[in-house]
Amino acid sequence: MNHVRIIMLLTTICTAAYGSFLSRVDPAPLFTTANMIGNYTNFGHCESEYHVRFNATPFRQNAYQAYKYNDHNAAAIWSASSETIDNNLCQIGDMYGPWNYLGLFYTQNVRDKFLTDPLKILFDTSSAFADSKIAKKYADPKYADIAQKIGFLSVPMEFRSYGLRLEADVITPLGLGLSGKISIGQRQQIPSFTDLTKIANTGTDFTAADKTAISGLIFDRLSPVTETCGLSIRPYCEDAIDQGIFSLFFVKSFDCFPASDSKYSSFVCTPFIGLDWLPALHEINPANLIAVNLGTNGHTGYGFHTGVTFNFLETIEIGFDLAPTWFSKRTYCNAPMPTSAKQIGLYPTKADYTLEPGSNWTFGASMAAFNFTQLFSASCEIRYVHHCKDCIHLISAQTFPDKNVAQSEITTLLLPEILEDRSGWSSCFANLGVNLNICDGFQLGLACQLPLRMRNAYYSTTVLGSLAITY
Repeated sequence: MNHVRIIMLLTTICTAAYGSFLSRVDPAPLFTTANMIGNYTNFGHCESEYHVRFNATPFRQNAYQAYKYNDHNAAAIWSASSETIDNNLCQIGDMYGPWNYLGLFYTQNVRDKFLTDPLKILFDTSSAFADSKIAKKYADPKYADIAQKIGFLSVPMEFRSYGLRLEADVITPLGLGLSGKISIGQRQQIPSFTDLTKIANTGTDFTAADKTAISGLIFDRLSPVTETCGLSIRPYCEDAIDQGIFSLFFVKSFDCFPASDSKYSSFVCTPFIGLDWLPALHEINPANLIAVNLGTNGHTGYGFHTGVTFNFLETIEIGFDLAPTWFSKRTYCNAPMPTSAKQIGLYPTKADYTLEPGSNWTFGASMAAFNFTQLFSASCEIRYVHHCKDCIHLISAQTFPDKNVAQSEITTLLLPEILEDRSGWSSCFANLGVNLNICDGFQLGLACQLPLRMRNAYYSTTVLGSLAITY
């Protein structure tokens, strides 16, 4: 067996063909710059390969933009004269469109809260606003600005994550292998808020005086307003163990050596299959509107991965894989829930519900050049992850618009289907990397994950370095 070539094989970057996460920020993270598909490639006439390997990979990830939510129903909610919700880059907080802060007042119980400070003047019957019926405009979604300006705000955010990803794997001469990965780090998301009311044109429904009142009385008091509704819009920063995957896999190689006079090259074909388990790790508070999930958010994931590699020993290796992942359901308590299709970003009503996430479907295609110089190896990969829509079942309402409404009628007034419709996303990205073989069993690598095309997902970039020790 050519041990040197096997070691070089293990130094090339390629995302592991393992299950993906619920996170639309980082659904298929790189845990190493070593080639995981290299586990599935043997040399010689189907000789067995076995090893134990450990990787330590510091990383940094950041995002400043996202791709917008794209849904054919958007035109039925907002007039065609509004800014369309299409598949274009936007601010991270604006994936579903600008936040509708007037939507906070579409429920009676919220208006009751503001009969006292900080917004007593809005609904005080003795105020000048009552004479102009402006309070009714605030409280009625039919008055929502079709241009999504008056009463709306844009939410630019800066997302950062950095830390350490650890991976260990072992493969036996029988073709059975075990792999474990875990990510430890800090994630940050820093918001800013831009009032679109100030740049909006006034019309029949909203006058210049209304515009001034909305901006001065609501937007300028956004923090106390959201706190009164039990929501948080404060900057988010948290340390957590948020990503983990454990896998059992089996591989079998087949040498394909044509006759010596054949015009085709010899190669090794290696199909593989494995089982994945993603433990339920860190959970974020649903009332924290700035918090971001990087893992399974308390759901347990399970699935399988399968694929095949073709290693043309003198040139390149190509690989293809498929990995569906499913997630267990869990209960969310006191989580925001919309009561109107025109509420975006800010939902004052809360409910208990069970959520069963949609499945993830991951597809990958890779190409690697091993030992293209005496010391270096390199590869590239395209990976696509699609997350199907979630399924939500209501349990009860914690805060509801009308205190006289019976619990039995709640399911007809709360709108979990809006959250379901907005839960699907897809992400396509490229992984690029190069590795240096310092000596047998000791490699250093650099890699990056670059976004290509997303839907309802972050446009994030990751850079990482890796130290791999193989025995």
